[in-house]
Amino acid sequence: MVSSTEPDKLQITVVWVAKPLTLIRTRGDADNFNFENTWLKVFSSSEKVKPTPVTIDVSEKTGSVDLALAIPRNSVSGVDKFRFTIKGVTTKFPRIQLTCDSKNTIDTNLKTNHIIKTSIQCNDAGSGNNVMPWGFRDDIIWSYAENSGPNADKFTELVRTPIELYAITPSLPFHYISNGVPIDLLRLFVLPSSTALFRPARDKPKQPIKGLDDWVKWVVQVCHASVADEECWTVDKGDRVHSFRYDVVCEILQFKT
Repeated sequence: MVSSTEPDKLQITVVWVAKPLTLIRTRGDADNFNFENTWLKVFSSSEKVKPTPVTIDVSEKTGSVDLALAIPRNSVSGVDKFRFTIKGVTTKFPRIQLTCDSKNTIDTNLKTNHIIKTSIQCNDAGSGNNVMPWGFRDDIIWSYAENSGPNADKFTELVRTPIELYAITPSLPFHYISNGVPIDLLRLFVLPSSTALFRPARDKPKQPIKGLDDWVKWVVQVCHASVADEECWTVDKGDRVHSFRYDVVCEILQFKT
């Protein structure tokens, strides 16, 4: 018998990120670990999980996230199978797309957790050797809909899980592999890549960053755009991140205050 259940009967109990790439160094935090080839728990309904930034391999284009969905024992009476579709979305990063298994069936007689694999990717991030690094720091809103019955295709929110994730190249300099990638560096140059706009030339309109070549140009513009530079056309004044000026001092090109 296939039957429906009430919205509050389906639960997401745990969210893992599979095989994080390398550790991230945060300010004043001595408890950083190298999560390479392991699983990192980023959400649990039964325990307090410290929000931990995580890195994945951008060259694979997608990072996998596994969800454990549990049907409580008190909801399985008289139900053999429950069929449903689950989805996840972010609100602040529209280019980040999460793709879940389209249709799922829980055999409630097994009374075990059901695992759903979800792929995460950034739309228009490039392809081949021109894939840009990208990231997001947002709540993933998970919801589900039954596949049949009176509530078919009506999605009900289950839970919101805060995740901070960065897709970067695995070909890192040794000091980043051994000591970790600074979180401030990732938040400055990787986090905005899917939402920022850049101007490729003075007479060109702003456009999204699409691919590694665009990202490198944007990073150069951000590094050289000073609040003190009134002639800067690459980055709007409100989006500039420093007040240094690139100038000649003692016949040497350098930044100065």
